[in-house]
Amino acid sequence: MTDYLVYPEIAGGFGDNAELDTTSTPPTVTRLHYEIETWMGGELLRTYPVYVATDRFVEMVTANGLTGFATDTAEVTVSEQGREFMIEKGKSTDIPHFQWFKVVGTRGRDDFSTVAGRDLVVSQRALDVIRPLLGPDHDIERTDQPR
Repeated sequence: MTDYLVYPEIAGGFGDNAELDTTSTPPTVTRLHYEIETWMGGELLRTYPVYVATDRFVEMVTANGLTGFATDTAEVTVSEQGREFMIEKGKSTDIPHFQWFKVVGTRGRDDFSTVAGRDLVVSQRALDVIRPLLGPDHDIERTDQPR
């Protein structure tokens, strides 16, 4: 079966309240604070090695019975630079609620998984659900690696 590498929008990075151990690879994140700096509207955002997703994104993947993820609490804020960027782009500075989207699946069995804890891998089924939610700033690569 065909899988897809999905590279969601990188709209920011770790905020001051994030707690992570960078002595391991990938880093271990115990408290997630994602600070938005240049959001283009994607509902799944990333910064290595974590993802955050809007409630709507989580509701859609849950309603479609997709597997390989868990959610947790995340603090998501907009930096002053982010506010200026959003105003400049004609966007509201109000953001939807985001959750920590933890990818815990196994490639070949689940709809969401990662390659070496780094790159997001999704099934065709997952891609069909999430593609409209990814916003304009993302990349998708087809992989023909056997599942």
